[in-house]
Amino acid sequence: PGFATELVARGVDVIVTYGGPPTNAARKATMTTPIVFALVADPIAIGVALTLDRPGGNLTGVTNHDPELAIRQMALLKEAVPGLERIAIFGDADIPGADATGLAPLERMYAAAARAAALPGGSPRVAVRHAPPHTRPQAEASTRLGSPAASEPEPAAREAQPPQAPDGALPAALDLDTGARTTLHRMAARFRFSREQPQVWGAGVVLGLLLLTAQIVNHYRDELAATPRFNRPLTAFYTSLGVQLVPRWDLRTYEVRQLGASADPAGSGIITVRASIKNSGRQPQPLPLLRVTLQDRFGNHIAARDVAPRFYVPPTVPESSYLASGQRIDAEMGFLDPGANAVGFEIDACLPASGGGITCANDLATH
Repeated sequence: PGFATELVARGVDVIVTYGGPPTNAARKATMTTPIVFALVADPIAIGVALTLDRPGGNLTGVTNHDPELAIRQMALLKEAVPGLERIAIFGDADIPGADATGLAPLERMYAAAARAAALPGGSPRVAVRHAPPHTRPQAEASTRLGSPAASEPEPAAREAQPPQAPDGALPAALDLDTGARTTLHRMAARFRFSREQPQVWGAGVVLGLLLLTAQIVNHYRDELAATPRFNRPLTAFYTSLGVQLVPRWDLRTYEVRQLGASADPAGSGIITVRASIKNSGRQPQPLPLLRVTLQDRFGNHIAARDVAPRFYVPPTVPESSYLASGQRIDAEMGFLDPGANAVGFEIDACLPASGGGITCANDLATH
C-alpha cells in the first residue's frame, strides 16, 4: 500500500499491477490514475471491476479466471502422471476475494477442476498460507484445510513433530503422507531462489511473461483465430487439446449477388446457378457456405441447401482460401431441376456459429 501511495504522489501516468493484492492496494491509493492489472483471478470478487465487459472506474486489465483451462490442465496432469491419486493446491491467504470457505477465486476454480477429475484419492487438499515469516509475524501464519488453524503444540507434541521446514520450503501442515511431503520438499528446494542466483530470477521473469502471454492468447483465442495469420496455428493447437475454435468472422462484410440460373441444353435436368461473392470488410474473410433457397411464385421457401466452397469455387481456387479485402469471386453451382413449382431462388452467406449449427447473414438482419 505504501508503494502504491508513493507512485500516486509522484504523479505517474499509469500504474501496472500483477495479481490481486497489488491491484487492491493501487485501487485504494487512487481513484483517478489509470490502473492496468494482470493475472487477477476474479476482478469482480475482489471489487476492482463491476463487470468483465465494463470494469468501470479507473481500472482495466486481464483476468486468468478460465475454468475450462483449469479442467484441461487437470486432464493433462492425469495424462502425465498415470498413477495420480491426490492433488494438493497451494494458495496465498493475502489474496482478496475469499468466500465463506476461505478460498480465493483461483483456488476455488482449481479445486473444482480437481474434483471433476475424479481422482482415486478423493477431493483435493487445499492449503492457504499468509506471507512467509520474514515479511509477517510467525503468529499470523496459518493453514486452512477445512479445519481450525493449527495452534502452538504442547511440549510433548512438539518433540514428536518433525523439524520445522526451512524458510521457502513447503509447510509440513498439509497432512500429506511422508513420501508426498518429501517429494514436495525436494521440489521446493530445487526451485528455491536466492540473491546469489540472478539468472534464476531472470528465467522466472521470462516464464511469467510467457504465462501472461499464454493467458492473453487463450482469452482472446476466438478473436485471434479470425485473422488469417493466426487461424491455422491456433486451430491446430486447440484441436490437439480437444477444444473447437469458432473464429468471430463478420458475416456482414459478405456481398452476395445473384447472376441468374440456366438449364442444361442437353436436357440432363441440371440447373446451373451463378453468383458472385465480395468481401467488403477491412480484413480477409474465409470463403463462406452458400445457402441456396428455392422459392415458389408467392415467395414461399420450398427447399434449401448449404453449399460448401469446394462445390462452387473454380478448381484452381483452394476451398481454404481467404477473400482479401475488396476481393470478388464468382460461384457456380449445379442442382437437379426442382420442377415447375420453383420459380425463384435466393443466396445467402453463412458460417459456423459458436453454439453449433450455422449462422447466415440474413439471420443477423432479422435480429
